[in-house]
Amino acid sequence: MLIYACDPGKDGALVLIDENRVRKIIPFNEDDYVSEMQNTCSGMCVLEQVHAFSGQGVTSTFNFGKNYGWIRGVLDGADVQIIDVSPQKWKGYFGLSKDKGQSIALCKQLYPEANLFRTPRCKKEHDGIAEAILIGRWYIENQSNKNNGR
Repeated sequence: MLIYACDPGKDGALVLIDENRVRKIIPFNEDDYVSEMQNTCSGMCVLEQVHAFSGQGVTSTFNFGKNYGWIRGVLDGADVQIIDVSPQKWKGYFGLSKDKGQSIALCKQLYPEANLFRTPRCKKEHDGIAEAILIGRWYIENQSNKNNGR
């Protein structure tokens, strides 16, 4: 199963993966997202469903929601089916906490070839890319479980 998945934050990413490898990683960039979604992405995209949480500032809450809505709009405009998943659901499935380092470690375990650096100059692996990959993997594993009667 080949699937698009997206962590919608400004530090997020859009990825194309299957059970065995990461085929494409697009760190957040509006022009790149529009091009991919309108010209390449067909079928569906698993999108992390965002919401405000306590302690989050008003400006960051607004910006995060705005980004999520923008991505949904581009997907809708490209006639791509959207599958929403809450962070609690996909992270709970993998036994992850809010610690972004856990997401990076699990992603590297499942997809050791995946390049988690946002740019060639980055020195730190990018949790938004790792989480987009894990969102897609969550969907793949859950669809496989449904199809096998689990």
